[in-house]
Amino acid sequence: MLARAQWSFADAKAFHHALYSRLWPGDPDFGAADSEVKSTFDKVAAGSEVTGLPTLIEIIDKKVVDTALRWLGIDRAQRRHYLWNDTGNADRLADLHGHELIHCTERRSYYVWTGQQWQLDEFVEVEKRAEETMLGAFADARDIADSDKRGILKICQSVPVTDSADQYDAPR
Repeated sequence: MLARAQWSFADAKAFHHALYSRLWPGDPDFGAADSEVKSTFDKVAAGSEVTGLPTLIEIIDKKVVDTALRWLGIDRAQRRHYLWNDTGNADRLADLHGHELIHCTERRSYYVWTGQQWQLDEFVEVEKRAEETMLGAFADARDIADSDKRGILKICQSVPVTDSADQYDAPR
């Protein structure tokens, strides 16, 4: 995250030292912090995928991470190349909201993290996150140079959205 935001290696190390000091006040492992920063900077330089933000959110509450990144002026969005199909859309949803959604196959439903507990969702919150994800994908589509791909996306945007799944279940 810091590397993509053009932080210097030294500043990123100092930030991680401060973070480790607060997370593990009795015994911060600065060697591990330095190793993680170096690994991330090497991956960013090589154009490889990095996983810093999802890992950070596992340790610290998402709201705290989002607030800190906003204060630091860092864009939280994961920047990777997604496919323009259902798999790409699933990857987008997982990257943006995977830390707060769990699908329960037994109940055929989702649970949403409230900040304190997992709560059964009647598809309302999941649908909101899916819609937000797709709006972000359409915004990203503005940067597509290939006119054929852009044309396909325009067609997809013009498809009407139904109000109810019952429209598909009704006998014809």
